[in-house]
Amino acid sequence: MTAQLNHFLAFSPVFFEKSNPTQNPCFLLLKVRFFSSARLTHNPKISHSESTESLISLSGNRVSRTVRAEAQDVLFEYLHSTRSFSFTDADHISKNSPHFLQQLLFKIDNDKDVARSLENPQILSAKCEKNILQALEFLLYIRMRIEEIANIIYEHMELLCSCSLKRPNSVCKELNVTKDDLCQIIREDPMKFFNLVSKSKVKSSEQILSEDQSKKRDKVAFLLRLGYVENSDEMMRALKKFRGRGDQLQERYDCLVQAGLDCNVVSSLIRHAPMVLNQTKDVIEKKIDCLTRCLGYPLTSVVAFPTYLCYDIERINHRFRMYVWLKDRGAAKPMLSLSTILACSDARFEKYFVDIHPEGPAVWKSLQNMSLTS
Repeated sequence: MTAQLNHFLAFSPVFFEKSNPTQNPCFLLLKVRFFSSARLTHNPKISHSESTESLISLSGNRVSRTVRAEAQDVLFEYLHSTRSFSFTDADHISKNSPHFLQQLLFKIDNDKDVARSLENPQILSAKCEKNILQALEFLLYIRMRIEEIANIIYEHMELLCSCSLKRPNSVCKELNVTKDDLCQIIREDPMKFFNLVSKSKVKSSEQILSEDQSKKRDKVAFLLRLGYVENSDEMMRALKKFRGRGDQLQERYDCLVQAGLDCNVVSSLIRHAPMVLNQTKDVIEKKIDCLTRCLGYPLTSVVAFPTYLCYDIERINHRFRMYVWLKDRGAAKPMLSLSTILACSDARFEKYFVDIHPEGPAVWKSLQNMSLTS
């Protein structure tokens, strides 16, 4: 299997560069042009040619502001959406790693798909990689030619990434055909590969595009209710920052209003900190309950520091339990601001909220161990 895979990777026309047979096949798969997709969004203020020209300028040790901003957005999405970093950590890393971003941008090939590739980092998820390897193994098993496999992957990458497949023997048994017969069926109509082999019902590219357009319309309607101007630059930026369907965003908005905040205050808060609505309703409710009931802070505290709602509940619990412990012993001032307790680095927090009391380090370690065992 590995030998066949390496042969495929070395000669497939959909790869940017020749593969090294000694490399891990899973790593090599990341060199496939995974990102070609008709449903990718495109920044209307930046044309394809402008993006390409901006990337060409990288060779002269000059990174344009536009390219750097796009790269920061991509790094944020990758860390937050596919590596499960918290919003705050992903945002901080993406905006404070200039040397890493510059080195990364210098390594990008000036390929026609680069501009679109940068806009779809979620395709690098482990699930997508698993599905691609599964499809490749399936096609090799039924003895399909390398060139034909390459063509299927190139033309139907989006579907391959989203489909979990049945085993070849199961498919042959269900259809009462041989491996060669199945190979011929797929060779004549590659779309039958997805309809016959996928564990779930496969949607066509047209269906996916239609659903995406519907979701975008719902999201635009929600943003218009918040006061955004249709087709404005601000709305275009907001569409990228808000994640979720329009009805989900509205539900999260209503959750903040129902908690006791004025609707105008919530609208203003969200426009200044859109990442707040990227939390689910359950998570928002849990964090508000923790703030008001467990910590004793007024709900209006989130107006001054809305990012509170974006921190992991574990970080909130650890730090505030430590703070309450210190406050009860007269070692900390009462009602410190949320940002003072949450926004500082781990090292700074330990310096000012742990090490200032002789028993602090032991208590802090105990709090951390409690979460590991729970």
